[in-house]
Amino acid sequence: LFGKLPSTEELQVFKDKLAAERNLPEHIERLIQSLPNNMDDMSVLRTVVSALGENTYTFHPKTEEAIRLIAITPSIIAYRKRWTRG
Repeated sequence: LFGKLPSTEELQVFKDKLAAERNLPEHIERLIQSLPNNMDDMSVLRTVVSALGENTYTFHPKTEEAIRLIAITPSIIAYRKRWTRG
């Protein structure tokens, strides 16, 4: 992400940032619940990432926005799988 391997301290800071951005906002959970059960994962991701960008992302994305996407993407897929499988 930054062109070099992180030090132990830098890695911990990065992990902490990921953990802080991992939770899905309530409106995103509701959006995921409203999507058709047969929608494929890539379509779910496209839809949800577009909804996330509604107020928070800008053109010429910043590093913080990239970190948020890296952190929240697994949460989107995990929530979707849990929701569709009951």
